[in-house]
Parts: sequence; structure tokens; C-alpha cells
Amino acid sequence: MRLYLLKRAGRVRGYFLLASAPAQVRIADCWVDSEEPADWRALIACAVAEARLDTQVAEIVGWASDPLHASAFKACGFLARQATPVQVRPSRGWAMPPGTLRVQMLDNDAAYLHRDRNEFWT
Repeated sequence: MRLYLLKRAGRVRGYFLLASAPAQVRIADCWVDSEEPADWRALIACAVAEARLDTQVAEIVGWASDPLHASAFKACGFLARQATPVQVRPSRGWAMPPGTLRVQMLDNDAAYLHRDRNEFWT
């Protein structure tokens, strides 16, 4: 896996993590300190530009679990392939934290599992 930082005016504003599988690069995790769609599009565009540097890659994939993230992927040319519901239940006595729940490949095994062969997702 490779971690990249995004900076603006000398300040770290976000990051993305790329994971490699046979013929595929996965945007395993990404985040930017902004709710502006343009910033999220720039984040995904940077991840795609780095992933394309690998000449063995035929496919770049990522996950989005909220509208802002999904629209950034779509604006960068990604197509939604499937939707999977995520259910969260807080422990007794605890409430769900406010805000958007963002689920990334790094949150489970999807970032790195493969069968040592091409497994195109699209």
C-alpha cells in the first residue's frame, strides 16, 4: 500500500491510500478536510493520476458511502457497480456520533484480498 498526502498552501489537507492487486489499484482510503465537492473531486483525481502511473493496472476501483464522496467518484469518471447496505448499532448506553458515516475499503479486508489473479470489479 502507498500513502499520499494532499497539501494546499503548505498545509496537509487530506490523504489517499492506494492498494495494489493483480492488474488493479484500489483507492483503499481517502479523506480531505473539506465538505466542498471540488476538494473531493481533486482528491479522487489525484488518486487516479497516481494509480495510472502503474503500467500493469487495467482497473482503478474505490468505494463511496456518502453522497459527497460518491459524486466525486462519478465526476472523475467512475461508475457505480453495486450498493451494499451498512448497518451500525451502538453499544448499550452509547449514541451514534453525529455526522456522516464514511466507510472505506480499509475498514475491512477489501483493500487487499485477492486470489492472485485478475479480478476485475467492473
